[in-house]
Amino acid sequence: MNNKVYDLIGVGFNVSNIGLAISIKEKSEDISMLFIESNNDSLWQPNMLIPGTDIQNSPHRDLITPINPRSKYTFINYLFEHGRLFEYFNLGLSHPFRAEYARYIKWCAEDFSDHVVYNEKVNSICLDDEHVSGGKLYKLTTTSGKTYRAKNISIGTGREKNIPKEFEKIFNNKVFHLTKYTSSFEGVSMLDNINVAVIGTSQSAIEIVLDLKKRFPNAAVTNISRGFGYRLKDTSPFSYEVFYPEFIDFFYGLNSSDKNEVSNKLRSTNYSAVDSDVLHELYHGMYEDRIVNKERVKLVRNKLISSVVDYGSRIEINTVDKYSQAKDTDIFDYVILATGFKDYEFTKESCACIPLLKDIESVFKAPNGNYNISRDYRLIAIEADNGITSGNIYLNGLCESTHGLGDAGSISSVSIRANIIASSIIENK
Repeated sequence: MNNKVYDLIGVGFNVSNIGLAISIKEKSEDISMLFIESNNDSLWQPNMLIPGTDIQNSPHRDLITPINPRSKYTFINYLFEHGRLFEYFNLGLSHPFRAEYARYIKWCAEDFSDHVVYNEKVNSICLDDEHVSGGKLYKLTTTSGKTYRAKNISIGTGREKNIPKEFEKIFNNKVFHLTKYTSSFEGVSMLDNINVAVIGTSQSAIEIVLDLKKRFPNAAVTNISRGFGYRLKDTSPFSYEVFYPEFIDFFYGLNSSDKNEVSNKLRSTNYSAVDSDVLHELYHGMYEDRIVNKERVKLVRNKLISSVVDYGSRIEINTVDKYSQAKDTDIFDYVILATGFKDYEFTKESCACIPLLKDIESVFKAPNGNYNISRDYRLIAIEADNGITSGNIYLNGLCESTHGLGDAGSISSVSIRANIIASSIIENK
């Protein structure tokens, strides 16, 4: 056991908890903190760093600029420190390349290497028997059996992959989520005549379709969609005010019904929608193929997947047309699930998706089975257990259902959220 008691332990050390580490460091030197990351580094989205792709938010909505533009951890300072500032200005890009932004995030993470344990995964959180002034500590146990104790915890693991139920039992090296995309094709020859299905119509789905088309000239790519076609992303500056601090206040104060209504109306700012340049690149490419009588990319519209059969080296997908009820069967060498990530409603049912909460649910689960989240992202203890713990558990980047679209995996609100959590930890020390 590590006998040290930390003011904060962060579970996961990528975007959300890196932002928190920066915010705490710039606010206070008196907070002892440790972060436990299951991977061997903090590279952001390593399997989606497709050449030519860019991020989908302003580069200045980085890990700290909206809170402290003078910070050394800004994206602009990263460019300056790496001697690329003027060249970047000369590009005239509104959105940086994803590969460069991933390196910016990793650069920030490297400044906290003394506060991070890599290649360790936290598999349980419980209350420790030992008390400090204020209540019991939290005890975290890793898969290797190591234990750590903390007054506060920030869960910044990101959301779990959304795997359609038809694929849950055959999730293998032939069927994989987009988070495994590039590494899953490392051993595939560019000349192979592979047949690939991409499930979903998000920005990531179309980027994968385009990349497959470029990397594998002989590949046949089928994009299976429940809808008619691809939707244009809502990039209106008015809609993008969802990333303002004021919007979080507004959304948090709504009742459940109104939250659902607002979220549905704003959904195309973040979900199942594609940037204009990416859509046009795909459409133009499909048209060029038609000129020479090729069909390298096929959009299969209005299809529901009824069943999937794993034949080992190949995958059979059976579909039903939503309107005509016509059935169809196709065989693929690979299936890529560009199906996004789960959102947590913090009800009795959905909180099973956050297994780290299972051993402490009695402290936080209300009589109706729900979990309540405060404005500063804390799990709120039930009345009978108020004061039993020494500090708080913060859900860092998991609160879309309570705090709005800024918690939907976008970097845009990371610094704002990190500032709020850091202030809460420092004030309650």
